[in-house]
Amino acid sequence: MRTKYLHIKAGKNIYERLMDKGLRVEDITVFAGAAGGPKWIPLYHLDKYLIQHFLKNHEQTIDFYGTSIGAWRSLAYTHPEPLAALDRLADVYIGQRYSVDPPWSEVSAGCYKIVSETLGEATQAILNPTNRKLHIGVTSTSFEASQLSENQLKRKFLNVAIRQIAYRKSTNKLIQRVTYSNADSILNDDGITARHLPLNEENLLPALQASGAIPMIMNPVRIDGVDCWDGGMVDYHLDLKYQTNGLVFQPHFFSYIKPGWFDKYTRFRYSKHHHNTLLLYPSDEFVRLLPNQKLTETKDFYTYMNDTDKRIEVWLKAKELGRLLAEDFERLLDMEVLRESLGRF
Repeated sequence: MRTKYLHIKAGKNIYERLMDKGLRVEDITVFAGAAGGPKWIPLYHLDKYLIQHFLKNHEQTIDFYGTSIGAWRSLAYTHPEPLAALDRLADVYIGQRYSVDPPWSEVSAGCYKIVSETLGEATQAILNPTNRKLHIGVTSTSFEASQLSENQLKRKFLNVAIRQIAYRKSTNKLIQRVTYSNADSILNDDGITARHLPLNEENLLPALQASGAIPMIMNPVRIDGVDCWDGGMVDYHLDLKYQTNGLVFQPHFFSYIKPGWFDKYTRFRYSKHHHNTLLLYPSDEFVRLLPNQKLTETKDFYTYMNDTDKRIEVWLKAKELGRLLAEDFERLLDMEVLRESLGRF
């Protein structure tokens, strides 16, 4: 009875509720979209199913909080035409093409194309939401990239990495969490220096682009005089203190949540604030079905540097295999299947 390809587990505050009442859309208050770049591709059909069916008619407000690709997925969900926006995101993202060893400006232009085409003409609808609110997480820096050489900038980010691995809050003087939202903040203080700023016509596209601006691959995005970079640097898998007792719904890539970008290099730091989180993630058996038996990832750009068509072929195959995840999610709406499949954080 247990689902084979999509696994599921719940934090201690919501486990018994799910075992008793099942997976209900009305219980969801936050949708969390983690950073992870191409790792998202196998989740496309799951996102599509959620948009078309599971989330279609919810009445309560749902806050969509995302960093990097998670912010772009959140944009699609909160778009007035969400399925069309999701399709544009998938098409443009998978179809990226760059020269061999591209300059930062070229990759930055590619990033801008992704977010601008996903958004389309929906700026006013995003700025005036109904019951789906958008929260875009970015990372601001206390240093300005244009004042540093490339080697100096590398040293700055190396310092950030060492500090984050050693003690997460020690990065506060160098990098900060900035959330651009069309609603009030949904976060409680967790010791990370943070700002909450309203979205407007001038900062919507820059915030979306900044949320995916990977250091040393792209240029920072300058917003209101501050350099902004990939939101995953501070909040990689979104270990956040949400202001909710409701269910935090997170279709994810892994069975765990790492707080910061550089925490992925550690074996000792995992999430602390997942007690209301329902985590959905591909099983090892699913991953073994994927091309090269691994999740699609940013390294694929380098692996297929001289054969973009092959990379696109690999990504399209991973996207289509993701139908298995959507089918398993539909099975989880059956109480018996859910009870058999649901694990604990």
